[in-house]
Amino acid sequence: MKYAWITQHRDLYSIVLLCEALDVSKAGYYDSLRREPSPRAQRRERIHAAVRAVHAQSQAIYGSFKIARELKRREDLESACRNTVARAMREMGLSSRVSKAFTPTTTKSDPTKQAAPNVLATFMVTLGIWSAWAKVRRNRFFYGNTTLMGHGFDYLASGATILLDFHIAAHDRKH
Repeated sequence: MKYAWITQHRDLYSIVLLCEALDVSKAGYYDSLRREPSPRAQRRERIHAAVRAVHAQSQAIYGSFKIARELKRREDLESACRNTVARAMREMGLSSRVSKAFTPTTTKSDPTKQAAPNVLATFMVTLGIWSAWAKVRRNRFFYGNTTLMGHGFDYLASGATILLDFHIAAHDRKH
């Protein structure tokens, strides 16, 4: 990694200065220039070439999943898993061309179609109705567990009376 960095920046600074800054020997740097790439680097290059070839054959439509499947199927190309293919595609700047499904747009509504029921409103109405009974249970608990000078309290309302009172109050508010 250090040698690659030196090679990348050798036009800006002297090689002697770069080797001293990175604490590597000049002989090691020059030896790395003559050295053959490692087996891992060679395999990486073969994978890049195979991914580039399959991507070009698919007219840039295939993504990493299909390219990996194609590499596994073909004997003449270096095979790799989907994640390795995805990384290679990212490094080379390749991406799949995904076409979206056609969705027609129209401004005319179909009068034969019926709108979906408003489930959320139904739930809220149901919740509103049952809240009267929940209020009764809560108040009965608190009143039943409260004492004043040794005497307890009773809560005598029912859910039906609270709901009826609410309905009457709402009806009077409208008129």
